[in-house]
Amino acid sequence: MLAPLALALVVASNAPVPSAVNLAAQRLTVPGDDRELLPPAVRAGEGRGPRGWSGADVALELLFVASMAADWNQTRFTIVPHRAIPGKPGRYYLEINPILGRSPSAQQVDAYFLGATAVHLVVAHVLPRGWYRTTWQLAGLGFEGGVVIRNLRMNIGFRF
Repeated sequence: MLAPLALALVVASNAPVPSAVNLAAQRLTVPGDDRELLPPAVRAGEGRGPRGWSGADVALELLFVASMAADWNQTRFTIVPHRAIPGKPGRYYLEINPILGRSPSAQQVDAYFLGATAVHLVVAHVLPRGWYRTTWQLAGLGFEGGVVIRNLRMNIGFRF
């Protein structure tokens, strides 16, 4: 997050722009201020982004958030208004998530998806880079992706 700012400050000061390889290893400061602009993990080349997040880590987490948003949309606009199942008079879609219950309110659905997404992000942030974080992210993405696909097969689409 601060790397683009640091690079912009270097360019604005008419100093030679370091190569991308050397940028992470250098100690970047603002002229007249000895505080460093890049955190040690980025300077040491342990990864890019917060807590050593790689581009793949960020992409997986964004895909997870997108799948949660899709599931939220399907739940919020199908289960909450108690939409009837097409071709089956008197039958309605019911929620199968035991945390939400069979017929959750809009507020319960919103709070659940916001909280579950936040917990997933916090756990991913705390886990070390590599196998643990990637496995956590892929498990969440696989589960949520499966739920969205299952909903689509049941003719539960998206509403905007």
